[in-house]
Amino acid sequence: MGVLPGQLVDDNSRRLAEYTAHLNYRKLDKDTTHHAKRFLLDTFGCALGRVGAADCRMLHKVVADQGGRKEATIIGTGKRTRPPTVPHAQSTPVANRRGM
Repeated sequence: MGVLPGQLVDDNSRRLAEYTAHLNYRKLDKDTTHHAKRFLLDTFGCALGRVGAADCRMLHKVVADQGGRKEATIIGTGKRTRPPTVPHAQSTPVANRRGM
């Protein structure tokens, strides 16, 4: 079922958010923890590996040049921008590297 009128999120999204909010490493087995850490490190590696690529530099410039309070840093660039724009700037090198 989707989001009903007056709801911000559907029940599945709410359950997933609550599960995630209460999750910690002690509740995970070693294999799951190993894969989660590996995936996280791989993601950072992809982001840093492509931070200097032409398409990423262009996106970082566009994001950094937007108005607003410069309260967040785009990893690997030192450029400061508005916090809501950082996830897009950070995810593009990762998605491009992984062929997403």
